[in-house]
Amino acid sequence: PPPPLFFFPPQAAPPSRGASGGLGDVYKRQGIASGGATTWHDVVEFMLAGASAVQAGTVNFVNPQASVEMADGLASYCQHHAIDSLAQLVGAAKMP
Repeated sequence: PPPPLFFFPPQAAPPSRGASGGLGDVYKRQGIASGGATTWHDVVEFMLAGASAVQAGTVNFVNPQASVEMADGLASYCQHHAIDSLAQLVGAAKMP
């Protein structure tokens, strides 16, 4: 597979809805969601929309345990839904 895409160049600007819309399907590359993730729910949503990784930044200033809580919540979600690999989540949401 192609190397991960950390930034979208102007000629490949993501759809107006941001990460939702299946970036993996649009660009055939891996995407990293950056900005806005504050809970494990956000991580799941970004991954379902096509992100292969999610960055937790500013939220760690507000809650220093945020990244740990996100990882634990994601692990619980995967266990509850019998997901063996995070790759199963990436891009699993389908547009109508």
